[in-house]
Amino acid sequence: MCADHGGPWLAFGYVGRPHGVRGEVHLHAYNSRAESPKFLRCPLEIRLKIGESEQVATLLGLRGKLGKFLLRFQGFETRESVSALVNSELLLPRSCFPPLGPGEFYVEDLRSYDVFDTRGKSLGVVNSIFWNGAQDVLQISSSPDDPDEEYLIPVVGRYIQSVDPSRKKIVVVLDD
Repeated sequence: MCADHGGPWLAFGYVGRPHGVRGEVHLHAYNSRAESPKFLRCPLEIRLKIGESEQVATLLGLRGKLGKFLLRFQGFETRESVSALVNSELLLPRSCFPPLGPGEFYVEDLRSYDVFDTRGKSLGVVNSIFWNGAQDVLQISSSPDDPDEEYLIPVVGRYIQSVDPSRKKIVVVLDD
């Protein structure tokens, strides 16, 4: 089990359709190239988020590889019971993840970062982050210079030039 369950939580993926008749469900990892998360030790207390509500659950098992996983939860032993979890977001304790390397960051941590274009113009602040089915997208609220402007920036190398966690600053490349 991971230490410090009370710490921050990170989104790992979302629950898909039931598999079989014994209460397993598919997990769609946000990182489609994710290998089996061997760092997880079951049983593990996790959170499932549906809309604005969260429910605590116990993950009993996880199997699979290369972004295709099956999950089993305590108290969900049938296909019918586990159907209630479909489309919920799986949140794991941050402390379960391996340490970040140089230049790495968790997308979730980018909330409230200041965002600038490559010329130094302020575009605003990261207001929210969402998954569009292909990648994470930063929703940047309007800057004081242009209150009606909003930007949606995919979190991919083409658009993210740099991320500076110490200054809570992101520099993005805009297509003109």
